[in-house]
Amino acid sequence: MSKLLLTASAAFLFVLGVALNFAPAEAVRLSGLEGTSAVPFQLLAGALIGVALMNWFSRSSVFGGVYGRPLGLANVVLFAVGGISLARGAMEIGSPVLWALTAIYGLFALAFIWVVFIAARFSPPGN
Repeated sequence: MSKLLLTASAAFLFVLGVALNFAPAEAVRLSGLEGTSAVPFQLLAGALIGVALMNWFSRSSVFGGVYGRPLGLANVVLFAVGGISLARGAMEIGSPVLWALTAIYGLFALAFIWVVFIAARFSPPGN
């Protein structure tokens, strides 16, 4: 499950990062944040692409429990904080795009929380 989770999150973050980097004006319009500068979207794009590459190149490593904890915690924070921020924005603006991103971020946050904090407790010792 960890390899699939890292691969899926890498693909999602990379696509989102590339879209925000190369089409920031369209992202501003779709998100309902007209009048906002595109610069923060492009800065966010760099961070998303960076985490996407980190996840992609770590997908074959041991992940979960003690192993890969920094990678897992980075993803938990990215998706949990991002999901909460997107939810607040979606409630204020009511943009369907923000609601969809909130749902995706929430699912990834729950999946990474499961892998980092819960799944390790259920695996037999020595695995």
